[in-house]
Amino acid sequence: MAIHASAFKLTRAIPLRCGVTVEPMLFCYFLSTVISSTVGSNLLLRKGCDLGATAAPNLQNSSLCLMEKESQHGVAAINVWKHIIQELMSLVFIMFAGPWSDNHGRRRRPLMFVPVFGQILCDTFNILFTVFWQVSPAVTGIMQALTSASTGTFHCFLIGVFAYLSDVTDESNRTMRLGYATAILPLSATLGILSFGYLNVKLGFVGVFALNIGINVLGLCLGSLFIYDSSVPYKSPSGSLYKTTLDPSIIAKSFKIIFVKREYHKRIILILMVLASPLTSTPFAGEISLLYLYLRNRFGFSEIDFSLFNGYILVVMLLGTVFSLGILSRRLRMNDSLIGLISTVFDISTILGFLFVSKFKYLLFIPPLEFFRGAALAISGSIASKCVESHELGSMNSIKMISENLMKIVILPLYNIVYNYTLETMPSAFFIISLCLTVPLLGCFGTTYYYTQNHEMTPNQGNNLESNSTGLNADPSNNKSTQNIIGSVHM
Repeated sequence: MAIHASAFKLTRAIPLRCGVTVEPMLFCYFLSTVISSTVGSNLLLRKGCDLGATAAPNLQNSSLCLMEKESQHGVAAINVWKHIIQELMSLVFIMFAGPWSDNHGRRRRPLMFVPVFGQILCDTFNILFTVFWQVSPAVTGIMQALTSASTGTFHCFLIGVFAYLSDVTDESNRTMRLGYATAILPLSATLGILSFGYLNVKLGFVGVFALNIGINVLGLCLGSLFIYDSSVPYKSPSGSLYKTTLDPSIIAKSFKIIFVKREYHKRIILILMVLASPLTSTPFAGEISLLYLYLRNRFGFSEIDFSLFNGYILVVMLLGTVFSLGILSRRLRMNDSLIGLISTVFDISTILGFLFVSKFKYLLFIPPLEFFRGAALAISGSIASKCVESHELGSMNSIKMISENLMKIVILPLYNIVYNYTLETMPSAFFIISLCLTVPLLGCFGTTYYYTQNHEMTPNQGNNLESNSTGLNADPSNNKSTQNIIGSVHM
């Protein structure tokens, strides 16, 4: 009986090891992040509609904003410094997160769990500022930025996700596995955007933010259940916390990883993918941050109208991601960089469509052009992960995220500044910024395709897990080298 009790305790203590790992927690976290971000922007907009109000408006009775233009100008101005605060604070956090993970036995789980607590704190403050409606939009925006950014935001979460999946997945399946994880982002975003309008109207601001907290608590539970500890034994670094974690020389060493000489032109390819990463993510983030305001201004969208239209976009992205990474990459073995080239051409077409569309009936033809956008967000990370060793993955992902944050610190405020100044004349002008950022991707992916078209990316020793694992639940006692890959996923 004692043996059975001991086995039961052991089973409960160890997370499930199966093909599903980070996906449930990633879905919950990103779903809540999308809802919180969109409803949070609407919270700022609604506060600006009537600065003398002392209670939240009843959105079921009226969706009109008495001071629409003035409020949009105010929100655009707030977003300028809000993005700067978020990106700067999260930049400092993620600069040390990846190297810390690599130097402490490839510990990836803290990188995923900490941002979830930050999101819960952010939604708690949103509830507080809804109850005390008289708090200004500026103060509300500051607290939204500080609470989420102080724990690394989704940047830190994605560092953990990509490093973890790269640890437990062999290289032949990595593009598809990272692609499916990336596909969860538009899936959860689709549900978040589709439900945002209805939830905001039916539940009110307090109800939506409380629901978000519940979703994140569920995500923490699912993460504890499915994400097993993939870390390896390590020798504890000697010295203070500063020397082992916060020393700037750690960042310098991380940057050196990018420039290490590698075979098969991998150094050049890695540099190109580190450059390509912010060029794919920044336009997407900039457009999403303003799309709600733009569609309200240009086409008179309500909360529910925006939910339906943006859900339409994200469903197309999800289907495109599954097709391009599941069929083109996995089944047809198409070169990753060629998929990136195709994605870039479609992205440019999408940007031009949004830039020049003037009638609602034509607007509906633009979302199908987003078919390959989800793939573009995943491809650069997949190619980069095949250029480094397993013990370099965390540092490489940190450098990639740092490059994204540095660009976002400059570019995201620029999106809002341009929109603020062209609101009455040409509200779609901010898409010109996206066009300027997307065109160079043709060179990045084109050069990578030139170097890789005649041979596949050769697996790095120590970063090829397939040869070391015989199954999903390989016994680590059989081989010490398999200690970190018990749950390798073969899909």
